[in-house]
Amino acid sequence: RNGISFRYYCSAQFDELASFFRVCQRVFHVSMSSAIFGLVVAASFYDATGLEALAKSAVAIEATTGQVRLIRNEGLPEAMGEGQRQSCVPVKDRGSYFTVPVRIGSDHGSEPQEFELVADTGSDSLLVPDCYCTQLQRCAGARCLDTEKSQFFKMMKVHGNKLLSIVQTFGSGTIRSILGTAVVNVGAVTATMNDSVLLMEDQKLNLDAGEVFEGLLGLGPNRPKEQLPRVKGHQELIEMKGFMDHAGVRRFSICASANSTAHGSFSLHTQPVPNALKSVGKMHWALNLTGVSVGNGKAFGPGTAIPDSGTTLILGPKAHVKELFISICDHWDKCSEHYKQKQGQEEKHHILQRLLHDGCQGLDLTQLPKLRFVLASGTETQQIELSGPDYIFEMEQEKVQKVRKHLMGLTVEVPESTGKMQKVCTPAFGVMDMSSEDSSAAGSAAGNNTATAAANAAASSDLNNAVWVMGTPLFSKYTVHYDLKDRSVGFVQGCQACGGSLDVGLLRVQERSTGRFLNGNVRVPHFQDAITSVELEEA
Repeated sequence: RNGISFRYYCSAQFDELASFFRVCQRVFHVSMSSAIFGLVVAASFYDATGLEALAKSAVAIEATTGQVRLIRNEGLPEAMGEGQRQSCVPVKDRGSYFTVPVRIGSDHGSEPQEFELVADTGSDSLLVPDCYCTQLQRCAGARCLDTEKSQFFKMMKVHGNKLLSIVQTFGSGTIRSILGTAVVNVGAVTATMNDSVLLMEDQKLNLDAGEVFEGLLGLGPNRPKEQLPRVKGHQELIEMKGFMDHAGVRRFSICASANSTAHGSFSLHTQPVPNALKSVGKMHWALNLTGVSVGNGKAFGPGTAIPDSGTTLILGPKAHVKELFISICDHWDKCSEHYKQKQGQEEKHHILQRLLHDGCQGLDLTQLPKLRFVLASGTETQQIELSGPDYIFEMEQEKVQKVRKHLMGLTVEVPESTGKMQKVCTPAFGVMDMSSEDSSAAGSAAGNNTATAAANAAASSDLNNAVWVMGTPLFSKYTVHYDLKDRSVGFVQGCQACGGSLDVGLLRVQERSTGRFLNGNVRVPHFQDAITSVELEEA
């Protein structure tokens, strides 16, 4: 009655508690008598289970004045978001990337402004466009934050009345922003991001015609001190923390629906998952990769795997990707038969891509062999398995036909547009070698939607040479769980939309026989969006 909070713990081992646990996903506002009843129920479980069971709790029952709060929780609560109510927002599949709804501004008073931001576990930045940027057609089509009318954004001023102008280099281009403070809302989680929100003033990204980029929600670890940028001509470091850090979120998960017409989910304050693996990266969510295998074939590797929700493809070293394609051809009857017919006149990796490209219509992708990526941390291992529909993209491409023409007395065949579109298939793989400072990333191994990017050598110096970046195909097959405190990553097959059961054991596994549809320019990794300059600018 005096505002004292009581918390009791009970074991989840009792079958008769199953129905009781289902209400743990919600917070109920009840009368004091109900709160007291909750304490009595908890006390009766205490008598039955004993102190040891309480210490290994899976469910916490918290009663405060006028309120009973039930929290599904494994282990005793710690700092950083433990015991918080889980929040979930939909993940929208944009073809080559995923977005989540983010609101800038408090829910109290004026209506906050909503944006669809790219969910990117390879970055720690939060970016939204300034209306100044859209007025100058530099952020065309995007919703914007009107700083003249809005009280939601406060520009950071240093050295008198000067602003911090920050230029970042991404895989698809550069962005110039002003640093400031704003209240940011993701679902039911709110945080005031002091001096950590970037307001886009100009962007030079490689976007498709009509494609709208409304900003970025970085979900990567905070930069280590040695990677913090300095103001040009000054010594002070600029420390920008991510949304998760400001909001006190310890764990989160993200997945995309295997069905492009349905939404995936981005959940905050999630529960621990079994067999989570420790990250080995300083600036990345990076895991040890013990090997990659095709079908029942021999594994090759080892290396490092980076699960990155902001990258479209699965990227790997050129030699490894070629070896992977050859092995897929060997284990796919249609491809191996074509190779025999060609009598070695065409390489296997070329045959694979040609068969997928030309014969996509009606192709049964389940006939392709399964790929297995074995991830490890100490003695713990976890196997990521991708079937044909998981690692093959479908896309529309203009249909061409070869016609004979007479040029300077010669008859030649030249491609000519038919004005019609056709469906083609392409492996969801690209090439990226991170062994040198000027390494490049090819957007599509099939030659479509090619994009290149320089990998930041400083950011990748903590990784092994054989680096694989696991992009959107991974998140379409698995729910990927991240723990900021333990610096660990876990995987649960399937994707549960918001509003369903939050129990990982009840996640539905989505099956499909066709590839995921790809549109828009391929996004390549930028590894903590290298800050190329921080300068002072007059307000």
